[in-house]
Amino acid sequence: MDFSEKIYTLRKNKDYTQEQLAEQLDVSRQSISKWEAGQAMPEPDKIVALADLFGVTTDYLLKPCEAEILPETAAPGPQTQIPASSEAAEKKRQIRLTCAAVFLLAFAAMLFLGQLRWEVEWLWNITNGVTLPLIIGLSLIHI
Repeated sequence: MDFSEKIYTLRKNKDYTQEQLAEQLDVSRQSISKWEAGQAMPEPDKIVALADLFGVTTDYLLKPCEAEILPETAAPGPQTQIPASSEAAEKKRQIRLTCAAVFLLAFAAMLFLGQLRWEVEWLWNITNGVTLPLIIGLSLIHI
């Protein structure tokens, strides 16, 4: 699927006429017709505007592809999807926050246990002094 086919398909999916699309982009209807016929290419600022209007990337518009399937963001209706990269970044952020919270709780617990001398000695005797490094190590595994 090339640029002209993508523009035509995206326009039809949004139920726009060439004239309506031309009004939105501040170009003539003939310009839209030439773009869809493959006789001309829009200027870069119009390509960006098309991508924004249709909810696709400029890469999707410009790179030829074999697939006839439009990206999910091109479907009509409100666009509420979060890009996958944002989801992954949010998940990593949540994991880091959780690890930091675990570390701080472990540190606070060790400070508290330091006040209770008999519990500290008992804990050290069981784990041979590796409690805090073990907690820190476990909390850093997921970072």
